[in-house]
Amino acid sequence: MTALMERTKPMSRTSTPRDSFAGGRDPAHELYDHAAGLLATAQALEAATHPPAAVAAIAPTLACMETSLVALNGAVERLGRRALQRLSAPLLTTEDLRPVRADVSLNLGRLAGILEQSALVCATTREALEPAAAELTAI
Repeated sequence: MTALMERTKPMSRTSTPRDSFAGGRDPAHELYDHAAGLLATAQALEAATHPPAAVAAIAPTLACMETSLVALNGAVERLGRRALQRLSAPLLTTEDLRPVRADVSLNLGRLAGILEQSALVCATTREALEPAAAELTAI
């Protein structure tokens, strides 16, 4: 299970002013494609919980969820920093975006905290399930 907790290597990138990926793909489209994939995976995971025998995979599923929530926390924090940087030096508006920045900062901070807490709850739930592992995995 420690392999699940290790960070994966980041994709190779070029250092261009637009911060684009080596393959030339627009980073915003790349991010959205991964977000859409995350949604599809979450829906498939939810559907896979319907059969009663699926409970046998609860501990490893919680481990995967924990690791995923840690990664999502990192993504939210990074996107939040980038959004706040962008809103600090807007390209398209001259209006004061400080109230917007404050709201974005507050809400993304809350979201990151909830994701972090959720990852911790996954870990403590897995630990709580350990004494019942044999019962849960018996088919």
